[in-house]
Amino acid sequence: MKAVKNARMRAVAVHYLKTIVLTTAVAAIRSFTLKKRLLKKATMMSEFNKPTGLPIFKSQQEFYDYLRNSVIDEVTTEIQKMQGFGKDTLDSLCIYIKGMKK
Repeated sequence: MKAVKNARMRAVAVHYLKTIVLTTAVAAIRSFTLKKRLLKKATMMSEFNKPTGLPIFKSQQEFYDYLRNSVIDEVTTEIQKMQGFGKDTLDSLCIYIKGMKK
């Protein structure tokens, strides 16, 4: 009787240890993969959020010309999307507007 009780206790202890070891191993693997994913996401975000490297302006006029040229580029891209005129007309208009750059 005592031997059977000891065998049961041993079996329960082994099962408990196996369960804890497996649970710990699974948790460690999940933690590692989660850390790996978060690290990858953090590096992707840091690459995405890098500064665009705006040019350094020596005068207010250079800054004004940079802004003006940026606006002209935006306007020409929006004009290209218009549907009201023919393709040739829109291209000619865009060439004329891009000629206004400084």
